[in-house]
Amino acid sequence: MPCAICKTAKAKRFCPGIREDICTACCGVGRERTIDCPLTCEYLAEAHRHEKQLPADPDAMPGKDIPIDEDFLHTNQYLIVLLTSAMFGGAKSHANALDSDAVTALESLVTTYRTLNSGLFYEAKPVNPIAADMFDAVNACVEDIRRRIREAESGPQLPDSVVLNVLVFLQRMAFGLNNGRPKCKAFLVFLSQFYTDLKQAEEEVAEEPKVIL
Repeated sequence: MPCAICKTAKAKRFCPGIREDICTACCGVGRERTIDCPLTCEYLAEAHRHEKQLPADPDAMPGKDIPIDEDFLHTNQYLIVLLTSAMFGGAKSHANALDSDAVTALESLVTTYRTLNSGLFYEAKPVNPIAADMFDAVNACVEDIRRRIREAESGPQLPDSVVLNVLVFLQRMAFGLNNGRPKCKAFLVFLSQFYTDLKQAEEEVAEEPKVIL
């Protein structure tokens, strides 16, 4: 069977982006360029693991004024996982979501939390609907964490400065994973690895039969 794109080479794999069989060459050339690859594509994830990263311009790295060290990442690893999961949760219903949407959401979140950290309130919610859903999901996650801390009376509240640093860390991850393709999804694939539907998980735990001894 010939490739559905070039019509010449033999088709070697099914492309979920165009829902037809294509050759490996067309897969490589069209990936995240002319083909809108779904996040579930095994070839997309495999390509991200092996592709050579573009040289990053250190002057373009976001949040250079905010120091983030290994100790911060270790101390706040659970918060990082929760916010990473929330970001993907806001994007997963959008089949056409791209890394650029996530970058827009992060830029708005960082602007918002920089302002909050200075003692003011300014919500810089993006106009882009996909980015807006990711923005809302992260804010909802932060508020849920704070609510749980209050209810448990388990210590100090979650500072805006800590949330800001986590968001800047995620900005840097998106910056480092950018492969330059117009439909890049490398950062979204990264986010998807941490996704957990916490509400569903809690409901499943609540519904588990209890054994009375």
